[in-house]
Amino acid sequence: MQEAEYYPFVLLDEIGGLDLVVPQFREALKELLRKETALLGVVKEREEAENLRELFGLGKRFMGYYDELIEMIEAGERCRILQMGEEATEQALEEWRQRFLPG
Repeated sequence: MQEAEYYPFVLLDEIGGLDLVVPQFREALKELLRKETALLGVVKEREEAENLRELFGLGKRFMGYYDELIEMIEAGERCRILQMGEEATEQALEEWRQRFLPG
């Protein structure tokens, strides 16, 4: 994420899992969400995050980190969370592609 400024977009895959346990990752992710960099990512569903919490005995603080991530994404003007499989998902991805991947 430190070199995100050198690329036209950032792809984040499956965030919202054990990565949230690492303070440096959480801070870097928060900083990235504040920037104007184009982002495309996959966020674990809440149920999956809960399963990880239970499996690894992470405690309630872990879900607080997860909730904070979701709140930051939902609060961002450039961000929205789509459920995979929704008809609108394909359209939103195509709009994103046209906006950030010209040519």
